[in-house]
Amino acid sequence: MTGVYSDGSQPVLTDGLETTSGDNRVVKVERDGSLHAIRAGAAVVTVSAGKVRTGLTITVSRR
Repeated sequence: MTGVYSDGSQPVLTDGLETTSGDNRVVKVERDGSLHAIRAGAAVVTVSAGKVRTGLTITVSRR
């Protein structure tokens, strides 16, 4: 994942982060850190950097 700063630079924001999905049948984490919805359901996605960790629930709905 990259960000865009006011000076136009686009640093990589995911360096040093580990992102995991609690249920790869619902949400898969790609190598670049992006999320890929697989099927309807809910999964906790956790992002950690060293000893700091946070998680959020991702809900995938049918169209």
